[in-house]
Amino acid sequence: MWHMIVIILKIIGIGLLLILSLLLLALLAFLFVPVRYDIWGKTQGDIQGRLKITWLLHAVSVPILYQKGQLTVKVKLLGIPIMRIPDSRDKPSDEKADKAEKDQEARAPEEEETAAVVEAERTAREQELSLHPVEISQQPGSQEDPFPGDTGGKKRKRFSLADILVGIREKLKKLQYTICQFCAKIREGRQQLAKIKEFIMLDSTRAALRLCKGQLFYLLKKIRPRKIQGWVHFGTGDPALTGEILGGISALYAIWPCRLMLQPDFQHRVLEGEIRIRGRMRMCTFVGMAWRLWRDKNIKAVYKKIRESARGRK
Repeated sequence: MWHMIVIILKIIGIGLLLILSLLLLALLAFLFVPVRYDIWGKTQGDIQGRLKITWLLHAVSVPILYQKGQLTVKVKLLGIPIMRIPDSRDKPSDEKADKAEKDQEARAPEEEETAAVVEAERTAREQELSLHPVEISQQPGSQEDPFPGDTGGKKRKRFSLADILVGIREKLKKLQYTICQFCAKIREGRQQLAKIKEFIMLDSTRAALRLCKGQLFYLLKKIRPRKIQGWVHFGTGDPALTGEILGGISALYAIWPCRLMLQPDFQHRVLEGEIRIRGRMRMCTFVGMAWRLWRDKNIKAVYKKIRESARGRK
C-alpha cells in the first residue's frame, strides 16, 4: 500500500518538475532569444516597403507589407496565418463586384426614366401657376391682418446721456476684469515655471535624469541595426541643404556597419533608392532597464514629488 503511494507521489513530483522545467525554459526563451527585424524599402516611381519581425527560428513571424498605397499585416504561428489586417473575408470578391456593377447598369435606365417623369410634372405645375397666379391682398387694419397699421418699419430706440455713460462704465469694468485675469494667469505661469526650475535643479531630479539618459543610450546601442545596405539617390534642389544631409548620413558610417551607396544630386530635387536594414533585440534588455529604473531611489523620489504636486492641484 505504502509502496503504491510512494510511486504515485513520485509520478506527481516528476510531472510538476517537468512543468516547472518547461515554464523555466519558456521564460528563458522569452528573455534571451532575440527578436529579429528586417526592414526593406524601395522608392522608384512608387513607394514599397516591408517590415518582418521574427522570433524563435521563425516560429512567430509578423510580416508588414506596404505596396500600392495599401498596408497589410499578418501574424503567423509556425507558418500558419492566425491574423490578417485587413481581413480578406471582409472584402467583396470580384464576382460580387461585377454583379453589383451589372445591377447598377441595369437600374440606370429606369432611374433616368423616373427622373424625366418627375421633371415633366414639375414643369407642368410651374406652367399652371404662371397662367393662374394667386393674388393675396389684405386691407390694413382688417381682421386678417394680425398687426393693423404696421408698415414694417422699426421704431428707433432713443438713448439718453445717462444710458451712454452707464454702458461705457460697464465696458470699462469688463476691460479691467479681463486685464486682471490676464495678469493673474501670467503670475501663475511664472510661479509654475519657477517651481519647475526649482524641481529640475534638485540633486535627486538631476540624478534621475542622468540615469534615464544613460539607459536610453544603452537601449539604442542594444537595438541598433546590425547591417545596413543599399543605395540612395537624393537631392533637395538646394546644394547647401543637400550637402548638410550628405554629411549627416555619412556620420552614420562611424556608428553602424553601413554598406550604403550615396548618390547626391546637387541640381535637382529627387529621391529614389533601395535600402535594407537588419537587426535584433532581446527582451532581457528591456527587463533589465525597467528593473534598474524601478529600484533607483532618485526615480522613486521624483515620482513621489510628481504625485504630491498632482494631488495638490486637485
